[in-house]
Amino acid sequence: MIEEVGKVVGLESDRVWVEIIRQSACNTCAAQKGCGHSVLEKIYSGRRHQVLASTDLHLIEGDEVVLGVPENTVFKGSFILYLVPILSIISGMWAAGLMSSSVAINGDLLSAFGALLGISVGGWFIRRHSRINSDNADYLPTVMRRTSDKNDQPIQLL
Repeated sequence: MIEEVGKVVGLESDRVWVEIIRQSACNTCAAQKGCGHSVLEKIYSGRRHQVLASTDLHLIEGDEVVLGVPENTVFKGSFILYLVPILSIISGMWAAGLMSSSVAINGDLLSAFGALLGISVGGWFIRRHSRINSDNADYLPTVMRRTSDKNDQPIQLL
């Protein structure tokens, strides 16, 4: 389970809106000066984001909570966001390459058009998948616990 700490900023019936601050591991990496990802992290690090999370807990606005996302959900999302566009571009180029022998158009131009068509189909697929699964509880982070409830132990007042 991948965990992140956030603050409850909105309430719904069985879900809450949680504000998280984007963190980066770039400061601990030895390759940060030569890495393009580190440049992007300098721009986007520290920004606040709001995510919808499912919960069974009774929470109020302002509670600090720990969100959890299963690793397989992250894997599925990464697969869809990274591999689908690459495969769709390659498929579009391959299909256009097959057609180039029967059409009197430059093969490179047709392959470029096939790549554009492929990335368009891949983007459409990702968008459709996102809309279909927008309410799917398997893709939502879950509130694991309040930060003050370490290991789900009762809070002791002094």
